[in-house]
Amino acid sequence: MFSYWVIYPILRAKAIPKPIADARHENPRFLAHACGAMMSNTEAHLPRLDPLPRSAQTEPPLLSTLSETARRHAMARFQIIQPFLERGIPLPDVAQHHGVALRTARRWVQRYRTGGLVALSRTRRVGRGTPHSVTPGLVQTIEALALQTPPLSVAAIHRHVVTLTAAQGSHAPCYRTVYNIIGRIAPALRTLAHHGSQAYRETYDLLYRREADAPNAIWQADHTLVDILLTDERGQAKKPWLTVILDDYSRAVAGYMVAFEAPSALHTALALRQAIWRKPEPTWQVCGIPGILYMEYVPRHIFGDMCPSTLCGLVAA
Repeated sequence: MFSYWVIYPILRAKAIPKPIADARHENPRFLAHACGAMMSNTEAHLPRLDPLPRSAQTEPPLLSTLSETARRHAMARFQIIQPFLERGIPLPDVAQHHGVALRTARRWVQRYRTGGLVALSRTRRVGRGTPHSVTPGLVQTIEALALQTPPLSVAAIHRHVVTLTAAQGSHAPCYRTVYNIIGRIAPALRTLAHHGSQAYRETYDLLYRREADAPNAIWQADHTLVDILLTDERGQAKKPWLTVILDDYSRAVAGYMVAFEAPSALHTALALRQAIWRKPEPTWQVCGIPGILYMEYVPRHIFGDMCPSTLCGLVAA
């Protein structure tokens, strides 16, 4: 434990003019200058709050021009330092009670004494988000390193930048600055640089898809293995294949075929024949000849060397 001896000089009381004395009682800002008798020994020995540097001083806006969020922030900060300003409670105790750093509390007090309540609002720095110590040429160097193949880690890029700036005799940016510059690179550009043009086209290029503007303009044929078990003619449980013909405009089923065998030209022709002809069910009215028959992927073992005329002959049979 340490004890401190404070020696106060004996000064004669100085008369204060009445207008100034009344102003001190009426203006709460005068209450912020608490005398040494109202402070503890610890607060009395705190270093004097130096004014902010000229580069950090900004012209505070008017209170009426602040947004509602900025006003709430300013009022919240004032309520934290209010016990110190008006009741003389030691600032370290106030900061510890609210979980605020003592240095931050001192800065808020200095701002309030200098510019009032409006100075406690959060001011956005001009040019925020742009590193001051990074030149445009260094930014291009960092981006070029980030787009190399194989891709380098952020730590490796930062080491390269530190070596480069040391050779040039300039200031090296911190790891966080390099990380932010790399993060601002467009994902499409990174995909093109690291994975090639094929991955770029598959991810970012626009895919052309045909869209029908009328019924029977485009039909689509597809095959799928149905996830159910049916009994075949031998009494064995198997999963059937489903061949479906869909109308692209109405998304209605024009025809279908169910079989245990793998998809073939015969299954597609039978499904297409059902799609073209009228149905015996009165509620199933989809029929006609399609303008385009679209099949996404047809393995060679399904149609083999069968020509379109043979397929049309199966449909007409």
